Amino acid sequence: MSQENAWAIMSGPEFCEFTFYQSPKAIIFVNLGFVMGKDLRLEKAKINEQIAIFINSGALDMSIRKHLKASIFPKQTCEKK
Repeated sequence: MSQENAWAIMSGPEFCEFTFYQSPKAIIFVNLGFVMGKDLRLEKAKINEQIAIFINSGALDMSIRKHLKASIFPKQTCEKK
């Protein structure tokens, strides 16, 4: 499970009494893929172009820094209701 998914799940109130730690070593790396029909070749080319621009412009790195700030392990203690 990704760090983002783990954070979303483990921050739930049912896990308040547990402390989770993130391993410094990833156990697996996976690529993101889109499954598209062969009739969408032009759209696929446009998507690939936009992804390349997003990565090469530095926008990907800025987005990661922006969105992962709150997802820091070990998690903060949550309030029990």
